Amino acid sequence: MDYLPLAMLNTLVYCERRYHLEHIEQVMAKNEYLEEGKVIHQNIEEPAKAGRPLQKKDVIHTKSLMLSTQRETPHRIIGVVDLVEEKDGQVYPVEYKHGKKPSGGSVWENDAVQLCGEAMLIEENLKASVPFGYLYYYRSRDRVKVELTPELRQKTEEYIKRAYELFESRILPPPLVDSPKCPGCSLFPICMPDETNLLRRVGAVREPPLQQGHLHRVVPEQVTGGVVYFSFDSSQNSGQKGGYVHKQGNHLIYSVEGRPEVKVPLEGIAQVVVYGPIQLSTQTMTVLLDMEIPTFLLSAYGRFLGALMPAPSRNSNLRLLQYRSFDNPEIKLSLSKEIVRSKIANCRTLFMRSLRSQEPEETEAEDSAEPPVLELKQLLDNTERADSLETLLGLEGAAARAYFGNFERLFKPAAKTLGFSFEHRNRRPPTDPVNALLSLAYSLLAKECFSAVLTVGFDPYFGFYHGQRGGRPSLALDLMEEFRPVLADSVVLTLLNKDMLSPDDFMRWGKACYLSEKGRKNFFLAWEGRKNTEAVHPVFGYKVAYTRILETQARMLAAFLKKDIPFYRSFTWR
Repeated sequence: MDYLPLAMLNTLVYCERRYHLEHIEQVMAKNEYLEEGKVIHQNIEEPAKAGRPLQKKDVIHTKSLMLSTQRETPHRIIGVVDLVEEKDGQVYPVEYKHGKKPSGGSVWENDAVQLCGEAMLIEENLKASVPFGYLYYYRSRDRVKVELTPELRQKTEEYIKRAYELFESRILPPPLVDSPKCPGCSLFPICMPDETNLLRRVGAVREPPLQQGHLHRVVPEQVTGGVVYFSFDSSQNSGQKGGYVHKQGNHLIYSVEGRPEVKVPLEGIAQVVVYGPIQLSTQTMTVLLDMEIPTFLLSAYGRFLGALMPAPSRNSNLRLLQYRSFDNPEIKLSLSKEIVRSKIANCRTLFMRSLRSQEPEETEAEDSAEPPVLELKQLLDNTERADSLETLLGLEGAAARAYFGNFERLFKPAAKTLGFSFEHRNRRPPTDPVNALLSLAYSLLAKECFSAVLTVGFDPYFGFYHGQRGGRPSLALDLMEEFRPVLADSVVLTLLNKDMLSPDDFMRWGKACYLSEKGRKNFFLAWEGRKNTEAVHPVFGYKVAYTRILETQARMLAAFLKKDIPFYRSFTWR
């Protein structure tokens, strides 16, 4: 680090963990407090007058003055002083803060240290003594004088040295415990202090007691905005080359052969999914990237092809840890066991729940005695003793045979009456309606997991269980295994058992079977409903949408690789 920005010095005094996340891992997030502070500084700053002294009555004002350490020292600082005032021959800094002045006439320590750092730069660069400065708190409209005492100067020097030590160590500091600072922090959903402290406490306990009501929920219950699906069906648009999406004003326009079909306002879009042969204009791609709206591309058969995403996270430190862990056999095996364990456990839970919904009079004990349930339980127990990835692959394969070999038993009579049946899993392409539904559900789940691991800062192509194979997003597939029964299989069963689809909603193209445009619309509605369903997290105890749980699991994986928590806990239905 050549220079320590004074804004980061302020952050370090506030919370060392936040300093590490923002300054070392380059993780940034916005909330209302940061946005308010940004607006305030925009109102204060006048670029044309930056660094230029201007006389205002008996005071000389210099706004936005950039200063840095000039002398040779291992601990150099740099920063922009909001305002430098000179009155009666005395020079002093004024720092603007968006919040309120603390009660009791004091100031926040982090603000005082930043102000002191600014004074030290003024003294060095302007060759002037600075005995005091001012903090202006915007919300309370208070201008507070701060004496720059020897004690404050010494403390500032110590914090600067500490900042350099943390930067060199690259070790993530532990989270604060029950601190009032956390809920208002913009990095609260990323830092996850309560969850991290909980997992540190429970250690190796496989299933810790549910923490209902004891943790702050780290992320909003729901995702803001909606998902827009653009779908083109070649079989129903014979002779037409495909669809086209372009930007017009603040809207996206989807057209076929020049005919506008759909007009969608950009405001409120969380994701875009493009299904089939549809072109996106350069302006469309630019605005989606600029607004950080991910766009996912699916083939005409519904296979996940890839994504148009904003620039990857600057958190190269996490990716470096990911690559190193990829080469660690012990870490790969422990994570793979968690992935397979949760997949088998969740398949078993879905099987039992579905049977019980068909025959409510049956008890849980009776459901547990079903042969496929017993077989899944035995395979689940065997995962704990697995000593190689090859063994886990064998256990997963056996579980898939037991699960899909009895999958049709989960269909209600009405679905069977309509002619829906299932013999075995097939894909690329799927050859029957149920496999077509499963394939599409897995594609949509893959794109959700792809988005989650990218959001956290991972390389999606380096997985621990799926390895590094043929350009497949292996880490996204790792995360996906935990949620196949929970999200994908559950949606398929809902569509079949609630009579939301009929055989007429499917079409055939050679041996391939796929959904018609009408069937796709019903499928997408069911999928969005399922992924936004709120569930109680099995460890943390708060209710949150499944799409948010995906991100939470990805963040817990990152915490494990950074040695912030001792174990990674996969998502397992209770």
